[in-house]
Amino acid sequence: MKRTITLALAAILFASCATRISVLTTKPAEANLAGARKIAILDFDYPRYSKTGDPLELLRLSLSGRLTGGRADLEYELALYATRELVGAVSAGDYFAIVDDDTVVERMTGYYGLGEPSAVEIGTRVGVDAFIAGEIVECKRDTNTDYVKHTLKNPDTGLAQEYRVEYTTAVDKVTLSYKVISAVTGEVLATKTLSGTEEQKVKGGSSHLLDQGDQCKKAIAKMMPAVVKQLAPYQVRERRALASDKAGDPLMKRAEALAKGKSYQEALSIYLELWKGTANGAAGIDGAIMYELLGRVDEALSLIDEVVGSGGDKAAIKERARLRQVQADQKKLADQLGPQP
Repeated sequence: MKRTITLALAAILFASCATRISVLTTKPAEANLAGARKIAILDFDYPRYSKTGDPLELLRLSLSGRLTGGRADLEYELALYATRELVGAVSAGDYFAIVDDDTVVERMTGYYGLGEPSAVEIGTRVGVDAFIAGEIVECKRDTNTDYVKHTLKNPDTGLAQEYRVEYTTAVDKVTLSYKVISAVTGEVLATKTLSGTEEQKVKGGSSHLLDQGDQCKKAIAKMMPAVVKQLAPYQVRERRALASDKAGDPLMKRAEALAKGKSYQEALSIYLELWKGTANGAAGIDGAIMYELLGRVDEALSLIDEVVGSGGDKAAIKERARLRQVQADQKKLADQLGPQP
């Protein structure tokens, strides 16, 4: 048993020593917005006594100003906050052009004289490709009270005395949902729902808890990075693990040093030489990684296919699956970014 644990620990340690190359990559947005780049972010809805499940009606209510009037409660406050946070988060990138609220209101002046225009008609009037219409689905607080026993020794008598301390725990949960509505076709391009929680534990009763609205706002703010990833391409720092060379070829060490120094083309030349000359599987895998880091994903897949076809091990098969996903992401990203100048 001890030997098994020792071997397992050694394997983990060995894996952790593998050379890893840090790389900044651009990922495609999770949602397919059909090339929509100019958008209007409408005021978030909040639970009303008479709700509508129709996204177009939600759009009309927001543009007419009726969505944000008539109530001044927690849901209303959070809806306004969510709208501001989303506008700020999306504006921080350079992917979307956002039509500001004043422009939307100005261009929709006289809206009710138009009857019941479609999303396409509204989009034409406002001058956008799509609308984002969201709502606060839920905001609630669950509380629980516990009493913890403590023992205090009297320094004079030496007697122990028990007493109880009250603790209150509160979990604030917010769920928001949004739809992206095409102003070109009128269809709903994406529907997303997210939830977030903030938990606190205080000594004493509920009067010692932090304000529910403030806690819910914290939860909303923490959701925004996830929303941005759903809507727009984003960058993320990843690591590429080079394969372990079981043959111990000194040229592999040289190529590894070049790869760590970001001399990918020079490292690739060595890896290809080793792969073609000795069928070193690790060289083939690492060569495919160099191709990827040089932006030549199709060539990376061609090489890794050779490695797998020659009886490649699990590492090669795993790397091929990863590179296939990279290729799919790149195609999706190209569609989202459109023609480049």
